[in-house]
Amino acid sequence: MGRCPVTAPGDGGARRQGTDQAFAALLDEHSRLIAELASNQAAAQGQREEDQARIEELRGLVESLLAQEERERGYVPAPAPRWWQLDGAAREEAVDYLRKWVEHVYKPCYEHIAEDLGECWDKHPLCLFILDWLSEMHKYLYLRDKRSAGNLGGMADWHTRFLPIAAEIRAVATKNCEHRARQAVAADARLAGHIGGGNSNAGSRR
Repeated sequence: MGRCPVTAPGDGGARRQGTDQAFAALLDEHSRLIAELASNQAAAQGQREEDQARIEELRGLVESLLAQEERERGYVPAPAPRWWQLDGAAREEAVDYLRKWVEHVYKPCYEHIAEDLGECWDKHPLCLFILDWLSEMHKYLYLRDKRSAGNLGGMADWHTRFLPIAAEIRAVATKNCEHRARQAVAADARLAGHIGGGNSNAGSRR
């Protein structure tokens, strides 16, 4: 008959102790790996933030250089408005861009020529198209530090060829339009009211 293996007293406790030690060592290794991974992630996050800060710094530098270049060039081309598509706030913004040029440059500087521009010009697409290219060409010719023979020729053409024709077209568009008719009716009504009020006061004094 075979004999059963004999286990010496205390062998089970020794094996359990060895297992516990191995398990504890494994936990320590896992904890070390987790801590190392967390440290690496924190370092990577810090690097990303540092890189982002550098990108923002470079972007600011590039924008500053572009703005300086534009100031040195003087004239900065504006996108051509698509008047047939614009409405609402977008249209008002584009019209306001032209209105500033009309009020600050065109009317003060071009005197009797500008007098024929009706107050309702911003209601006429034809006037908007003409004033857009006329103002942009004017800025291109004058917003520069140096002049050349070609630049002087462009100034002469703008004043003697383009401006008179453009002014005549705009004057015709705004001369007898419905907007002026309504304004005239309103003015006549106000005048009649003043006259009527004056006559009533005169009658009451009698």
